[in-house]
Amino acid sequence: MNRQMQIQQMMGNPQFKQQYQQRLRGMNPSQILDQIVNNPQAMNIPMVQNVMKMRRANDTEGLTGLAENVFGEKGQNYSDFEKQMKQFLGAN
Repeated sequence: MNRQMQIQQMMGNPQFKQQYQQRLRGMNPSQILDQIVNNPQAMNIPMVQNVMKMRRANDTEGLTGLAENVFGEKGQNYSDFEKQMKQFLGAN
C-alpha cells in the first residue's frame, strides 16, 4: 500500500479524522513550519530550505507559487486542495 492510500484509509477513520482536525486546528502554518525547522533531516532538503527562506522573507506569493508548481507536477490542482482543506478544517 502506498503512502497516499494509507492516508486515504486513515482519513476514512472517523476517530483519526477528528483527532487530525483537532491537531491541525490547534496549529497555524507558522507553528507547523517551526516544527520542521527543528528537524535536521528536513532542513537538509533543498525545497524545505527554500520554503524557509520564503517564510523568513514573508514571500506568500512565492510560497503559493511553489505549492501550485508542486501540485501541478503531480497533475493536481492546488486551488482544489485549498478548498478541501478549508472545508475539512471548517474554515469555509
